[in-house]
Amino acid sequence: MTEEAAPASRYALSFTSGALLMREALIIAPLYLHEHDWAKTRVVIEQDNLLQARTVASGQRFAREVTQRLAARP
Repeated sequence: MTEEAAPASRYALSFTSGALLMREALIIAPLYLHEHDWAKTRVVIEQDNLLQARTVASGQRFAREVTQRLAARP
């Protein structure tokens, strides 16, 4: 007996786990409204360490996570 599974759609686990990142969203949202481009917004966040991350890698991770959440459209 073989059952074919329906193709699973991708689901970002980060939406169900992790912090709300509200403080970070309050920093990033006005910046995006100025830039009107998520890629440019991420670059500015990372270059200026606007999220005050301790390491470059964590700063990149936070910037990616928050911009993905804010850019998501229902």
